[in-house]
Parts: sequence; structure tokens; C-alpha cells
Amino acid sequence: MRWFFVLEHLGGQGGVESVLTTVSTYLRDKGHEVVLLMPHPSDNPAWEAPLCTVYYAMSAPPPRSALDHVATRIIGLCHTASLLPQPDVVVATHVPHTALYARMAYGHLRGVPVVSWLHAPLQLFAEPHLVQYADLHWCISSGIASSIAELVGGAAHVHWIGNPVRIDVSRVPAPKGKPRFLYMGRLENGQKRLDVLLHGLSQLDEDWHLDVYGDGPDRGLVKDWAESLGIDGRITWHGYVPSPWERVSEASALLLTSDIEGFGMVLAEALARGVPVVASDCPTGPRDLVEDGANGYLFRSGDSLDLRRKLSLLLSRSDTERERMAEIAVQSVQKFSVDRVVGRMLASLSACLKVGR
Repeated sequence: MRWFFVLEHLGGQGGVESVLTTVSTYLRDKGHEVVLLMPHPSDNPAWEAPLCTVYYAMSAPPPRSALDHVATRIIGLCHTASLLPQPDVVVATHVPHTALYARMAYGHLRGVPVVSWLHAPLQLFAEPHLVQYADLHWCISSGIASSIAELVGGAAHVHWIGNPVRIDVSRVPAPKGKPRFLYMGRLENGQKRLDVLLHGLSQLDEDWHLDVYGDGPDRGLVKDWAESLGIDGRITWHGYVPSPWERVSEASALLLTSDIEGFGMVLAEALARGVPVVASDCPTGPRDLVEDGANGYLFRSGDSLDLRRKLSLLLSRSDTERERMAEIAVQSVQKFSVDRVVGRMLASLSACLKVGR
């Protein structure tokens, strides 16, 4: 099959780039042809090097309005499409606008489905209704699937596929002594709610240490909070690390305190390594990954007291119980292996094409 992925501009170091690389490489290794259609090179284009990338934006003055921006994108993609061979499937990913671009450029082709594949909840996008230009919808979480089904008026063409996770990774053992927690992500409080993380930890009776991997606009603010709570001495601020798991030798749990997530990839990465997780029960993402009390715990979003309670529950488990949690953690993410995720993609495409005949 020939797969075309239509994107908007990317930074080059985010989760979308990582997932696209994983899926594209897998498809190519299985004999498929994959082309990424991007308006311009990414801010950090190194990730594009191993992939087949075509840039579709027209050379033109900067757009004067949002409508002008969309129009130039559509014109550029339509022109580029006329120069390329016909695809078997067009996947509009990253933002809802790409579904509109793809429909305008490829909608006239019979038997070529346009698929939306968003990597964040609908409420984070300015014009989520544009996903309705797709024939089929791939959803990385059940929460996103429910939102899209409500938007498009039914679930017939809405498919949960999950997100691909590397499962061929080494286990990370629990420490023998003091509990060691992990936070991996942006230091941005609006979504990630690092205030909840720090307040929850500050109320723990048990001793602990926190390793923070990540950087962001609220780094200074978050460090000030830690100092004001008297816990800065228990935290190691590692900053941005390209491959943080390579630096982790032991961990008691990974913590995620976000108010909103699309999937929670870092949770899946931890579980694949046998590391239990404690995560906020936000509307999309963690609920698909965390089996409360089995491979980790869910706490009420925004509730630092409930976070403290769940952390205490985790630390009260015996060594045997924690080892069992680690085993369950590894097993719980097998359904997110790249071969299973791509298998669900292919199955949904097959069903869509049969209905279209």
C-alpha cells in the first residue's frame, strides 16, 4: 500500500514526530510505501532524515488571515498531489485542519479513504469540527473516540487504535531503599498541573526522592514552589534529556498529574518497563492504560490529597505485591505494540473499503 500522511508544521521533537517515525518505519519494513506531506521542514528537521518527506506549501507572501493560511495550504497540497502517484490511503494527522486539506486534494479519488488521526483531545484544537472531512477516524484513546463519535453523529467510522509503544525494552527495577519517583514531561503548569504533583508529594509521611526530566516555560515557577514547600532538596532537576529512560536505573513509580492528555505516552513507556504509575483520572488517556490497584493508581484530577493517598497506598504494598504490579504493568501494554496498533489500522481500512464498494 502507498500511505500519504498529511501534516501541519511541526517542531521536530514532540510525541507526534515519535509516533510517526515508529509507524512509518514499521510500515516501510513491511513493504509499504510511506510519504510524509508537510508544509515546510520542521523547526528541528533531524527526525525527517530517515523518512520520505515532501513539502507542499507554496512560496508566497505570509498569509494575511487564518482563511488565507488555510487557502494557501490547500492550493499547495493540491498542486503537490498532482505531481505524485495516487495513494491508497491518506492519513490527516496532527491537527483537524489537515483533514480539510486532504479532502480538498484527494477527495475526488474513488476508493482512497481520508483518515483523521489526532494526537490530542478535541478541546485543545481551535476548529475540531474539521475532522468531519475525514471518512474514517483513528483514535489514540477511548475518550477521544467518544468525543469524535459525538461530533460526527455516530461511532460507525470511529475506531480506537491506541498509540504504538516500544515493548522490547529492559525492565527498570524498584529501589531497595528510599522510594524514587519519576516525572517526565514539559514544565508547564496549565496542562501538566505540577502544583498538584508538588503539593501531593509534600504531604507524604514517607521519605522519597523525585527525578524530574523535562523543561518548559514554568521551570522557574515550579522550582520556586518546591522551595516554598521545603522539598527542593528531595528533587533532582535533570532538564531536557533526549532519551530519559536511558538515564533511569531504578524507579518506584512514574507520576502524571495532568488535567488533560491525549494518551499519556510516558505512562505506557513506564508500564512497558515494569514501573507502576500514579496518574490523574483526566477525561482522556490514563483510563485506557491504568488498571487501578493492579498496574498503578488513578487519583482525582486536581486533588493533591487524593494523590498523596494513592502514593501512600503504593508504598504500603509488600515487595511481593510490588513485583506482581510490575509483571501486570508489562503485560498491560502488550496491546499497544506497533504490530497490534498497525493491525487495527489495517482492519479499520479494510472494513471502510468494503462499505464503500
